[in-house]
Amino acid sequence: MKRYVKKCEEFSICGALGKKDEILSESAKENFAQFQILLKGSGKVARPFESNFIELKNREITDVRTLIGSDRIYKPFEDFEIYGFNCNGEYKPWSARKIINSFHGDDNSWLICFDGRPIINGITLEKMNYAKLTNKKYDVDINDSIVGVFTKL
Repeated sequence: MKRYVKKCEEFSICGALGKKDEILSESAKENFAQFQILLKGSGKVARPFESNFIELKNREITDVRTLIGSDRIYKPFEDFEIYGFNCNGEYKPWSARKIINSFHGDDNSWLICFDGRPIINGITLEKMNYAKLTNKKYDVDINDSIVGVFTKL
């Protein structure tokens, strides 16, 4: 399994690439992911030894804030590529939405391209490009990409 972290100005992104038989775990100390973005595969995440789990859907942004501050176990059902959107330092709540067409941004938001080559306001983005948004309209040609907007609440 390959794991990595990218620390950004107001947040960080963690990621993992693995096989279906590799279980991923995180301790409560390192667990700051508020949202999981599954680019490849399928699976579920839960606290150890609990039957309640959150299903992770392929190419979706999943809210996992209920698991912050606890140990986590990720059980993939197939080979996977997963990312987590994390607050830096102490917990600060964010919201997230998947972008599928044009939208209006604001000064508390960041845009992240997780996969593909979308065109936003005439600029072609690459995987893991991100940008601070401002209070204006953003024209989007999504090109089957996975793009999220994350807003500090």
